[in-house]
Amino acid sequence: RETIAKSVVLEAVRAAHAQGRPCLLFAFSGASDLAELRLTPAARRGASRRRRDAGGGGAGGSMDRRSLTRLLDFLACGFGGGTDVA
Repeated sequence: RETIAKSVVLEAVRAAHAQGRPCLLFAFSGASDLAELRLTPAARRGASRRRRDAGGGGAGGSMDRRSLTRLLDFLACGFGGGTDVA
């Protein structure tokens, strides 16, 4: 289940990135175990027009190394249950 959930998250991030939209991710396991990550396209963070145009990867331009590292760290997290979702 966790692999499928992470695959869905990765596709949501890919789709948001391709559309140049921010993506807000949440992972939770119980009331006190919550992780969140906000990814904003480089174009929205004030990247130069020339960099956006050369970046490829759709309308969102390229994802910077820091954002990609944060995403991979987020996806590497695991939770030990505590939810009632079946």
